Amino acid sequence: MDGTLIRTDHCRAPGPTVRTDRSSRQVDLWWSGKHAAHGGNVQVIATPDGWPIWTSDVRPGREHDTTALRTHPEALPLLAEWTDEAHAALADLGYEGERTALATPIKHRTGHRPPATG
Repeated sequence: MDGTLIRTDHCRAPGPTVRTDRSSRQVDLWWSGKHAAHGGNVQVIATPDGWPIWTSDVRPGREHDTTALRTHPEALPLLAEWTDEAHAALADLGYEGERTALATPIKHRTGHRPPATG
């Protein structure tokens, strides 16, 4: 499971959030602060060799991956068909809120390392 920003140059729509630097303007729905670019967020479910088996409709670029995934109720049941106790669906830290359905990395705080083993 992964999400990607498809960059665009002519996509703009005011969102529900007011900008802190200019209260008269709203944050653009299609602006991704993470990528510092306009674009759309597309979610992809792929097999282990990279072959896509499902892609979402495009969502506004400012949406986080978990939010974009949750707008597609068919995605998580599709993952359940392909996974079991021995075969997990892998995802990046953008999907922390879906750890029951997806295997995601554990986020470590800066300067805190897990103890060495062995």
